[in-house]
Amino acid sequence: MRQTTLTRAAERLTLETDDYGTRATAADGHVVEEHGTDRHAEALDRLRAEGWRVTNDQALRPALAAPSDGGTPGIADAPGPAGTVTDGEAS
Repeated sequence: MRQTTLTRAAERLTLETDDYGTRATAADGHVVEEHGTDRHAEALDRLRAEGWRVTNDQALRPALAAPSDGGTPGIADAPGPAGTVTDGEAS
């Protein structure tokens, strides 16, 4: 997911793009605009032309994504055999 934070005077706007599309959200949580496709670059260009300034632009890892090492999230902490492997044997 890509997330860009923009400011203009005392206003703040967050532009996010994920698998569901692009949406711009005001600081109070109100959705200002929403698109079902990736329109991040287009919206960013337009907002900059309107006087918005980028204060943060980053790629975020979705919360449900597997860890960056490719493992399954939480498997080592799971109860049962998968969480209690000793010397190659499950207990």
